[in-house]
This record gives sequence, C-alpha cells and structure tokens, in this order.
Amino acid sequence: MADDIRPGERRELKSLVRARMKVLRAEVDDKHAEQLANIHQRVAAKFADDNRRFSQLERELERLTATTNEDFREIMSRYSDVADTQRGNNITKPWVSRKNRGRSVFERALTTAIHSERHKALLALDRLEADLITRLALDALKTEAAQAFVREIPALDTLMPGTRIEEIENNFVPGDDE
Repeated sequence: MADDIRPGERRELKSLVRARMKVLRAEVDDKHAEQLANIHQRVAAKFADDNRRFSQLERELERLTATTNEDFREIMSRYSDVADTQRGNNITKPWVSRKNRGRSVFERALTTAIHSERHKALLALDRLEADLITRLALDALKTEAAQAFVREIPALDTLMPGTRIEEIENNFVPGDDE
C-alpha cells in the first residue's frame, strides 16, 4: 500500500492521523457530557407519574400544615387568658422521602452505559490510530532487525491472560467472608 509514500508524506500522514484522532476524542468527550446531562431528563420522563403524585402529596401536606396552624392559632386565641403561646409554636410540615421504585438503579444503569460507551469509543480510536500509524511505519521498515523490533510488542493476551481471575475463582470457597 504505502511503499510508494515518501518519508515526508509519512510524517505528514502521521501528523494528520494524530490531529484527527485528537478531534475525534474531543467529540467523544463532548457527546459523553451531553449524554450525562440528558440523564436527569430521561429519569424525570420515566418517573413522571411518580413525580406528579409526589408533588401532589407535598401540596396536600403544605395545605394540611397551614390549616392545622390556623386551627392552632384560633384555639390559642380562645384560651389566651390562661395560656401563652411561645414564638415559633407552629406545626411544621413533616419531611417525607420519595420512594425510590428503581429510580437510582435506572439512573445508575444509564450512567454506566454512557461511561462504557465512551470507553469503547476512545479505545476504538486508540486502536485505529495505532493501526494507521503502525501501517505507515511498517511499510517504511525494510530491515529484518526493524521488523523484529516491532514484533516484540506484546499482545493483550500475553499482558492479561486472565489466569489470576481463574485462580481466584477456583480457590474461592463460598461462606468464607469472615
């Protein structure tokens, strides 16, 4: 392929590949940020009925608290000759927490998927960049010594054979968590 590419062109192509990959990585990060920002909207849409009902509950509790405080003040005014009210003697609206109903699991699943998608995209770009630059370089390497040097780069299976994971799995005894 690239036997007829001159050394100056190889340098320019290598530079071009790196510049394009840098831009693509920035675009991946931008898309990643957009997707993360969109999670809140997706969760809100999925749980819109719950959100509406919870807001109704909050409004009802606020009305009940206001009515109760009015009744309290009215009762205290009838007995003002025998009792004093202290400042701050109001009944406060109870704090009510929203039931999760899978909301956090859904949000975590979306977040994990988005992070995973970003990781895969960046890895694909890294692979593509390495492959393109390697092809440019390999086509320029003519000596056996140079080609042997490149073959010394280890493969992933050599670096991470997975045997340690298998060893842990094989030696794991359920119930030994003390």
